[in-house]
Amino acid sequence: MGSSKAPGAHGGHVVARPHMPMSERAKIFIPFDPLPGYRQLLREREEEVLRRGEYEPPKTWDDGAAEGEDPNHRG
Repeated sequence: MGSSKAPGAHGGHVVARPHMPMSERAKIFIPFDPLPGYRQLLREREEEVLRRGEYEPPKTWDDGAAEGEDPNHRG
């Protein structure tokens, strides 16, 4: 069998494309932001919560606490 890079590997035809300039190619890798400004808004809110001291780490299963129990109680 031939290599996957063989000319016949794409259904028997070879597609020739013009060379893409690096400036155009870079645009392909720009992340898509479906909600412009949302990340910045979250960042600002997070900073505000941290400044005010309102942040409490979430309780995890590792805490050994069931709902309604004190995770710091080791009895």
